[in-house]
Amino acid sequence: MPPPLPLGFDAKAAQQARGLGVAVSYGTAWAGAWNQKYGWNGLATEIQQARSAGATPVIPWLYWSDDISPACVANGCVDRYQGVPKDRATWTRLSNELADVAARSGGAGTIVVIEPEFNKNGIETYEAFDGYLAEEAAIFHQRGLRVVISFGNWGQSRWTNFDRAVASADLVGTMALQSSVRDSGSYMSGADLLVNASRYLQGTFGKPILIYDVGFSSYPEPSYETNQDTVVGDIFRRMSELRSAGVVGIIWRMLADDPAFDTNNYHGPAERYWGLLHADGRAKTAFRWFVPIY
Repeated sequence: MPPPLPLGFDAKAAQQARGLGVAVSYGTAWAGAWNQKYGWNGLATEIQQARSAGATPVIPWLYWSDDISPACVANGCVDRYQGVPKDRATWTRLSNELADVAARSGGAGTIVVIEPEFNKNGIETYEAFDGYLAEEAAIFHQRGLRVVISFGNWGQSRWTNFDRAVASADLVGTMALQSSVRDSGSYMSGADLLVNASRYLQGTFGKPILIYDVGFSSYPEPSYETNQDTVVGDIFRRMSELRSAGVVGIIWRMLADDPAFDTNNYHGPAERYWGLLHADGRAKTAFRWFVPIY
């Protein structure tokens, strides 16, 4: 079994994971349009939690989110979840605020993933957005932060449309979130999905790769808890392939299930079961791959 790549979880669980024997290298703290309503204090706390656990903070900056489209970016729109107005000027203002918070709480070297999974709803062929991403990247670089440009794991033929954005980034990223609700036909091929995307990114862009968001939901259990274990095992057995493809780290969506997670999101009830632990702290079968057995 090849040794694992550097691993990560959600920042608020990074210390718990370390206490369970996992070597935690990254901790994710998500930012989005909700910060326009609620401010940055909660995010700052999560960034500090990652640092306290000895992990590098990784901030997926999800401003446009599911509202993204050429029309929304060009003309503005209202966030479907938060009800706040969104436009390019506010995106830039909030990016500057986020950069200040990240630099102050996380320090230089903190990683920002700018608009993860942006390549959808027509944006994948919207040339102007390539330049906009590069402009946002400059904001974070000015504070000594590292930047990831990350594609949703589909439509590879369109990824080269964002050459300026990728050139501005320190790393490129990919992801895989699979569930019985949306992906029953491809779920068991999760390792292939990550290896193939990583090889394509390496061959196309030649930059280090961060798999910044991975999850295979165990919903419904017990059948998908078994499936989750199988896929995670496949990923760990193929660590050498991922390393050879330029991958520098893998971050699991969340350490433990969240029974309060919003089921209006894409994967419905499966969104509550990304964890490697049950909500009560009991380990699922797949957690065994993350403990030091190498």
